[in-house]
Amino acid sequence: ATVNSLSKEDIDRLNSTFPQGEDAARFLVFLGNAAKNNNLAMKQIDITGVSAGEGGKSAAAGQPKPGGNTTLQPQKEIKELPFSLTVSGSYRSFNNFLEEMEKNARIIDSQSISFNATSARNEENIDFSVKMKTYYQ
Repeated sequence: ATVNSLSKEDIDRLNSTFPQGEDAARFLVFLGNAAKNNNLAMKQIDITGVSAGEGGKSAAAGQPKPGGNTTLQPQKEIKELPFSLTVSGSYRSFNNFLEEMEKNARIIDSQSISFNATSARNEENIDFSVKMKTYYQ
């Protein structure tokens, strides 16, 4: 399909993948709702700041750019929004939470996951710490 033949719904879906601006407030609401929907207690969340990617480059640096069609708008720089969070709950709830992150239209990359069981006998009370990043234009 060519860019000019995309429907408004397709364009809206693409824009939700890489939203304009970091849109941290809406993203925090999504994370809180995803934790709540999966029976996890949100203990801590930290948006560590806006990054231009490794070595000061954007996430799209080095990627081939489309050519030939002069009606395309200039490619926008894709920036990273790193964040970390700690949630508490069962392994199954945490797994469901990760699946919800995976299904989100916005791209979310998991960088590291660690856990700490607060009691060897209580499988329902595990603290999970996650470092992730998402992207925006």
